[in-house]
Amino acid sequence: MNRKQSASLKMQIVIKFILSATGAMLASFVVIFGGIVLLEHAWHEKYDAFITWYNSDYTAGAIFLLGASAILIAFTFIFFLCSMNTITSEIARISDVIHLLSDGKLDNRITNISNNELGRLASDVNAMAESLQMSMEKEKQWNEERYNLITNMSHDLKTPMMSVMGYADRIKKKKYKNEQELEEYCDIIFHKTEELNVVVKQLFEFSKFSSSSYPLQKQEISVMQFAEQVAMTFIPQLDAAQLELHLKLSPDMTVMADMNALKSVFENLISNTIKYAADGKYLDICEVQSGEKREIIFRNYGPKIDEDDIDRLFEKFYREKKNDGIEGSGCGLFIVRQIMQLHGGEIYITSSEQCTEFHLIFPNGKD
Repeated sequence: MNRKQSASLKMQIVIKFILSATGAMLASFVVIFGGIVLLEHAWHEKYDAFITWYNSDYTAGAIFLLGASAILIAFTFIFFLCSMNTITSEIARISDVIHLLSDGKLDNRITNISNNELGRLASDVNAMAESLQMSMEKEKQWNEERYNLITNMSHDLKTPMMSVMGYADRIKKKKYKNEQELEEYCDIIFHKTEELNVVVKQLFEFSKFSSSSYPLQKQEISVMQFAEQVAMTFIPQLDAAQLELHLKLSPDMTVMADMNALKSVFENLISNTIKYAADGKYLDICEVQSGEKREIIFRNYGPKIDEDDIDRLFEKFYREKKNDGIEGSGCGLFIVRQIMQLHGGEIYITSSEQCTEFHLIFPNGKD
């Protein structure tokens, strides 16, 4: 509602009072003089006595005027009360809805809103109810997501933790046949510890980047140098998966981004390729530059992603059914999308029988 164009409640009350007073004057005139005319025709003797009394002295005239004034005031009061019914009814409706809202019934709204201060109050109450309802729904959704996060993360933490504890116990009790078996146990403990580190890291990133108020420390980053640095940390995993990483980036390609956040994006996308698309043997990181955007593409040659899955991969905890047997929390791509949105960018996926591409779009600017 436009506040400047809305009518003033005070002015409406004044107008109602003036109309009530005008109506009361007309009604008083009809009652008094109609009564006099009726008296003249129906009871002529009484009419003559009244006229004689009225003309007898000033006191009689004053009494008549007082009586007429009392009638006028009574009619004004009655008419004004009746005209105020619309305002008092609206106040009652607003009060009823506020009472319902205070009882937690947030789906109630005030209808038939007038164009005055009460209407603005009603609109504000409706807006408050809408905001509270959205907050409650978000809180409920967040509680459900937190429960799912705890459930998923508990499983992801428990499985490698039990393995670490089991093999550590065997080493402690010297339940191994030879040095080779001991080395195997140590390798298993090392890899399970790495899994624990990944889960804990994702949990931290999930909490950190889920908030839209996360403060980014943007700086100009050379994508090629940055990609080389991140790729170096994945050499053992890439070798173990027999996956070749090719950087097809120009030295002058830069983006404005938070370095730690961008590192999480690269790490999640490379880790996902190692987990789910290592059969493709290659991972290409390439670029597309235009006047309005900077685009980084992670291209793998693994299995095609179904269309139904593409639309849902960025949801919290969602995983492709065919990948249920592979360890993972389902938070990685959600974190990536959150980071891209914090940067004012976006991410989308294209997939075919030949390749799957993750497109990172960064705005072209210094902000």
